[in-house]
Amino acid sequence: MGQLQVEGTEYLKKDDAIMVFDTGEDGQAVQVDSVIEHRGVEGITMTSVLFCKHGGLIMPVTSGQTVVVPAKEERFQFTKEQLIACGWENVTDGELEKLNKALIDFKVVSAESAFMMFATMLSESGCENALEGQPRINEFDDLSWEKYKAELRANGNVVGDYGWKERGAGYIQLTGETVQRAFLERMEDPYNGDRPAEYIGMKYPIEAAVYYWSEVDKTSKGNLNAYIEEYGATEGTFLITQYFTNGYKEGIDESLRNIRDGKSFQTNIETGKLIVDGKIFDLPNGWKEREEIWEKVNEELQKYE
Repeated sequence: MGQLQVEGTEYLKKDDAIMVFDTGEDGQAVQVDSVIEHRGVEGITMTSVLFCKHGGLIMPVTSGQTVVVPAKEERFQFTKEQLIACGWENVTDGELEKLNKALIDFKVVSAESAFMMFATMLSESGCENALEGQPRINEFDDLSWEKYKAELRANGNVVGDYGWKERGAGYIQLTGETVQRAFLERMEDPYNGDRPAEYIGMKYPIEAAVYYWSEVDKTSKGNLNAYIEEYGATEGTFLITQYFTNGYKEGIDESLRNIRDGKSFQTNIETGKLIVDGKIFDLPNGWKEREEIWEKVNEELQKYE
C-alpha cells in the first residue's frame, strides 16, 4: 500500500496486487511475476486495526514513502464581470486570460493590489490606448513630438526627456528604452528594432502594465505591488501610487509618508491641489478622473472582500 498525507492525516491507498503463476517442472504452480495496479482511492487509515482469520490482530505499516499534498497557493484572479463593472466594458475573454496569466507570471497575488493596479490601468489608458499620445495622436515624428510635449508642459503635466520611439507603451506606460528593453527581455522576446514603444503597445499592452506594477522600482518598498502588499489599498495609498505613476512632485516624499501612515489630507479638485501638513502640492495628472475611477473600482474590491 502507498501512503497519502492530507492536512496531517495519513491514509493508505488501496492497490490491487496481481500475481502471475505458471506450472513448474514438478507440476506445481509457481509465481513468476507480480503486477501492482494503483487504484488511487483511500483505504484503511494508519489507526485501523485488522483481524486475522487465523487469529490475532494486524496493524498497518508503511514503506516510509510519503506523498504530501501541498496547500493550495492563495492568488487572486479577475472575473469578466468584475472588469466590466469597474469600467472595462468591452473586455474580451482573451484579454481576461492575458491579464490573469500576467498576475500569476508577475506575482500580483492579492485582490487589493490587483484591483488598485487595474484602477491605475483604467486611469492611464482606459485599457484601450496603449501608446502615449493616443487617441489624439497615433503617429509622431521629431517635430510633432516636440510640439506635443510642449503642449503637455504648458498644461502643467510632467514630461520626461525621451523621444517618441521610446514614448510610454502599455496600459500602464513603460517609458524609456531602458525599461522597455528590460521588459522585452523578461518576456523572452528577441525584438531588437528601433521602435520598442510601438512594438510593446501593439503586442503586450496588458503584460506591460502588470510588469510596471510589479517589477519597476518606484517606492521605498521597491515596486508598487510590494507597496500595496505592505500598506493596503486605501484612498491614501491610491493617491500615492498615482503620484509615482504619473505626476511625481519634488519635495513631496515626507508628506506622502505621512499620508501612508494615516495622516489626514485634503484634495481640491477645482484648484488641482493636495493639502497635507500645511503644505500644498499639485495633484497627480488627471486626478479628478483617477479619483472617480478608484471609487468605482474600490466598490468591486469591497464586494470581493
